[in-house]
Amino acid sequence: MSIQTYCPKCKSVCGFSDNLAGRRAKCVNCGQLFIVPAEDDGIAVKYDLPIEKGDPLPGFYEAVFKKFFQAIFASSSIGALIFIMFLTCLWYLTGWMNFTLNFPCTSGGFVSVYLPLGHFMTFICWGLIIHVFLDFAYKTSIDIEHISTTVFLAFVAEEIQEIFMIPYKICWYAAKAWYPVLCGLLVVSLPSIISIGIMELLNCDIPAVRWSLFAAGLIFWPAIFFNIARTQDFISAARLNQVWHIIIDTWPHYLFLAAVFLIPAIGMFLMPNIVKVFRIHPLLVPAALGAVCILQLLLLFAMRTTGLFDRHFRDCYGFRE
Repeated sequence: MSIQTYCPKCKSVCGFSDNLAGRRAKCVNCGQLFIVPAEDDGIAVKYDLPIEKGDPLPGFYEAVFKKFFQAIFASSSIGALIFIMFLTCLWYLTGWMNFTLNFPCTSGGFVSVYLPLGHFMTFICWGLIIHVFLDFAYKTSIDIEHISTTVFLAFVAEEIQEIFMIPYKICWYAAKAWYPVLCGLLVVSLPSIISIGIMELLNCDIPAVRWSLFAAGLIFWPAIFFNIARTQDFISAARLNQVWHIIIDTWPHYLFLAAVFLIPAIGMFLMPNIVKVFRIHPLLVPAALGAVCILQLLLLFAMRTTGLFDRHFRDCYGFRE
């Protein structure tokens, strides 16, 4: 007699002789490993090979601190730095331009239309900056030590003959860059949001609980962000076993990475208020731009550290798709 079953991954029909019951087999269609069931039409159980963990590459902290300025200010990075500074200045000049237009009605009164131009420019400018940052982290992870705008400029060159497509493509690149950031923030904030909802139902407020959950979420933030950016898949944020492996298998170095992320995160949180204060007087504009540029350097440091973390410690943890 023979045993017929279905691949647990692609659902293809697979047939085996009786003597292979309980043995490991591979689907000829998709290559998935599974255990052959003991009876006909039984359920095949997916089998994963054990992950072999290796040793980290040496020199992580030396690469983080000693070679940072060499990588940032390399001649091949100057164009990308100018691009980042241009977008930063554009955001500073236009990020506040939200208007409300009032149109008179024939019946009296006015109809107000809100034009969120400032929010849109913030979305575009920071989206393109984040795109450069993510590309920098990826290039660093594969041992390419410079900032690049090659991918972004390549699509402009492709679409230059279809000029009406350029705004659409810019919006697409910005949205694609915001995706891992927003998904990561959602996952990080979820415990805190749930706790706020529960406390609202119970008519109580315990700030210590709310802020403790948010602080714990910030510790998980680099691993979640790294996982989503690596796969471009929001579902990967829910694979807590992957996030847990990153943290546990490299925990002393991961805590350093979390601290590196925390500093620019605080800066991003305070930046709108700082810029608002500096806009009061024109003489303070250079100070505001200087503060934003320092924040950009901190973000570049965090992105490069993320790439180096992946390069040096990727053999210490494993992922299963």
